[in-house]
Amino acid sequence: MNETILELKGISKSFPGVAALRNVDLRVDRNEILGLVGENGAGKSTLMKVMIGFHRADEGKYILRGQEMSLSGPEEAIRVGVGMVFQEGSMIPNLSVMDNLFLANERGFVRWPLLDRKRMAEAAREQLEAVGLGSLDPRTLMRDLPASRKQMIEIARLLWLSSHYGAENPILILDEPTTVLQASETEMLFSILGELKKKASIVFISHRLEEVVLHSDRIVVADVPQAKAEVRAV
Repeated sequence: MNETILELKGISKSFPGVAALRNVDLRVDRNEILGLVGENGAGKSTLMKVMIGFHRADEGKYILRGQEMSLSGPEEAIRVGVGMVFQEGSMIPNLSVMDNLFLANERGFVRWPLLDRKRMAEAAREQLEAVGLGSLDPRTLMRDLPASRKQMIEIARLLWLSSHYGAENPILILDEPTTVLQASETEMLFSILGELKKKASIVFISHRLEEVVLHSDRIVVADVPQAKAEVRAV
């Protein structure tokens, strides 16, 4: 039996006039790609936002690496190794790749009184190599890159942050990552994810059932019977 890294038990979340989640159970195992599918309104986005501390559940338990906890927000989630790449992206377009990778964490590259950008670039190359972008110049501005590379840089940032804070086997949540990709870019993405799952767990949200079935180790389906959001294994 695989080791469970994250377990959500009995998660419920309501907004004014809407029950977004009711009594949802979900687990994420070590070194797996977990496919999450479901119709619009099934609560997938709300559940993922609970996982990264953006929303706090009204009821239920959040158990990470065997310890029950309550996240104060996405920053704490990153510190414990749970991060999400949103469909619309979160990088700053007029900053370079390396500035985005280490944003708000530059202190380790300071050689008083200046920022050692050479050392930052070398560290960035190491992180980019891990996601198949070893040939990319880390000084490149984000706005000059295609969507596929921006996604991989966001993944590289999450991996670096997890390592930086000492989180073992991080959980990466990818929200519809192939929506803006060409077929060749999608193939490359899943090739890299196949390698990344050796040191991380990946939750992959998509409406494209064929690629979910093809590339996931396990699939769960979010359903909304009688306004009750549930997740069941397939």
